[in-house]
Amino acid sequence: MAPYTKSYLKRSLGNKPDNRVIYYMAEGTVTETGFLRDLFSKNSFFNKCSFSFQIVNRTGKELGKNGLEQMINAMLEQVINKPSFKKGKDKAVIIFDLDRYVTDKDYVNSLIAKYKDNILFVYSYPSFDLFLLLADHGNYEKIIEPHMKEIMANNYYDEINKIRMIPGLLKEKYSIDVKCGTTDFKYFVDRIENCCANESAFIENHLDDFGNRLISNVGRVLKHLQNDNVEMEYYRKKK
Repeated sequence: MAPYTKSYLKRSLGNKPDNRVIYYMAEGTVTETGFLRDLFSKNSFFNKCSFSFQIVNRTGKELGKNGLEQMINAMLEQVINKPSFKKGKDKAVIIFDLDRYVTDKDYVNSLIAKYKDNILFVYSYPSFDLFLLLADHGNYEKIIEPHMKEIMANNYYDEINKIRMIPGLLKEKYSIDVKCGTTDFKYFVDRIENCCANESAFIENHLDDFGNRLISNVGRVLKHLQNDNVEMEYYRKKK
């Protein structure tokens, strides 16, 4: 298998050497990868942007407590340290969930501090599925708030089948299983603006106290990229 798939998507401007390229790797090979693939290729959200996207395949080793560090190392090896990577122009993006790191915040903070100049970090607590559950206005008040305690604890919606709360609530609301490999994410892709707006309105995006509140910077990063901005603040500015 090639280290990454050279598949410039529909909205790409081509292989011009001066184009910015956004290389992205997702911890989740089903939900995150499927949604972003559909967003980048089948939606007009990025049509006016002067860059293209390329997925970077995981090696299969990026699991467990040290998964984030292994993803960073894979991105360095496959992309950033390659001569084709235009430092200062291209950007590497890593998408991961914060739930497994809630007892080891210093680990996440140290990695972000070390690599933030070359890597754009996209994260959610408890999981990326939270962003999808914001697809319709009113979902936060009607679905998320009533289940806040269970969501924050990352409890099971269905313990027998090991389905966590947010994927379970998504399936209950939309009859869509976001964890199966054949999911059509069109419903959520078509409502990307809703997802971004509701994330901005209701969800914290800084890492200062993750584990104590819902967190997602997915929409904020997508909006930054839409505006050709590859800078991101991960912590609240000290007054």
